[in-house]
Formats: sequence, C-alpha cells, structure tokens
Amino acid sequence: MNALTDKWLSEIFGYPCYQLTGEGEPPAFLKCKRHGKCFAWARVGEIETVRGLLDFGFDSMSNSVTFSSDDNFSPSSEWGCWVERLESNSVFSVMAWDRMAAQFSHDRFHEDPKIPNEMAYKIKKRNIWDSLTDKNGKSVIVAKSRSGCLAGMLIYESRHKTIVIDHITTILPFKRRGFARAMIEYVVMCTGCWNNQKPIVQASTQVSNIGAVDFYSKLGMQYTGASYVLHFHGGEK
Repeated sequence: MNALTDKWLSEIFGYPCYQLTGEGEPPAFLKCKRHGKCFAWARVGEIETVRGLLDFGFDSMSNSVTFSSDDNFSPSSEWGCWVERLESNSVFSVMAWDRMAAQFSHDRFHEDPKIPNEMAYKIKKRNIWDSLTDKNGKSVIVAKSRSGCLAGMLIYESRHKTIVIDHITTILPFKRRGFARAMIEYVVMCTGCWNNQKPIVQASTQVSNIGAVDFYSKLGMQYTGASYVLHFHGGEK
C-alpha cells in the first residue's frame, strides 16, 4: 500500500499522519521505532484488505454504509424552520461553529479509544471551520427554528452532479421535526439542475448509527455500498 502524507491531520495531531491507499502490505516504516510517533488510516472495501490491516496492527474504527438518491429527489412544499448557508463573517457562525462541533460524535475519531475526546472534538471544530472559510471545498448549511434558535447543521461538498453529505446533525430539542430533511432539500434546490436533472444526494454513516440509517432510508435513498475505516497508532510505548 502507498502512504500519502495527511497534512491536515498532521497539523492537528502534531506528528506525522498518513492515509494508506492501494493494495498490498502496509509500509513497514509505520512500525519502526526510529520513525517516532505516527498515525495512519485507511478506508477500504474488501474484507481481505481489512484482514491484512488488522494483522498488521490496525484497529477497525468504523463500518460505514453509503446511501444514494436518484435524480428525482423531490423537496417538500413546506418546512418548519429557516434554512440558510452559513458564512464565516457573522457572529452567529462563530456560535454555531462552537456548539455544533460537540454534536458530531458518531465518527471514527470519537470511536478510537487512543484518541482523547478533546482531540476528537478539536478535529471536528477544525473541519467545520475549514468548511466555513472555504479551505476544503465544502459548504455549511444551518437550520434555525422559527424563533431563530440554532437547530441543525449540514456540511456538504458538490462533486459534478452529486451532493456528498459530509456531516449532518440536529440538536436534541429539534430532532424528528423535519429539520434535517429541510437542510438536504435546501441544498438540492440551491444546487440547481443539469440537463433538467436534479443532483444525486450521497451520504455515508456508520452502521451503528441506527437513527441515520433509518433517516436516509425514509428519504427514499438506496443502499449502494459499504466501507471500513481502520486506524494505526505507531511509535507508542
């Protein structure tokens, strides 16, 4: 396998981080004590590759399933909330950035017992902020209640006729009130059409996140595949 330097994670962790791609054995230098402390991760779809990584010393952090809509995703006629794109130059965005980072807990960094919760939280805050400031090609949508309270957040990326949902969540008092669907519909409406076709919506979530799996299924999205994310912590005592 090839080890690509993950500059984004390296900056946050403060030591070398790598993303493994391709097939074959993981690089031996990951286990070299002279190399020092390091972190590596891989997203794979084949069970045999997963077994090879586990034998090397990786730990399985997430078993994700992917859902996709067709190009007939139809928005509802009415929402029970306000939905808007969040910009970095507003006071509201700073408040939303800080509060919503704590809501994203169904992820591989929080599941990894070798990563402190403070670090997992820091990674989420950095991801949201980079999305707000257009540093990673993603955009941020928020939902507000009719009274103006922050109710939910969606981070997404547009990839040639496809809207890829990176993260989506609603705050507990506003769950099961249609706010998450409203945010997705807003993005679909704002993205526009290609040759009279609506964009396809794609989202991945952990199998253990039953609520999200049920949500995407109720939206009419279809299961299209599964993948596994594994972590390796090298140079530890």
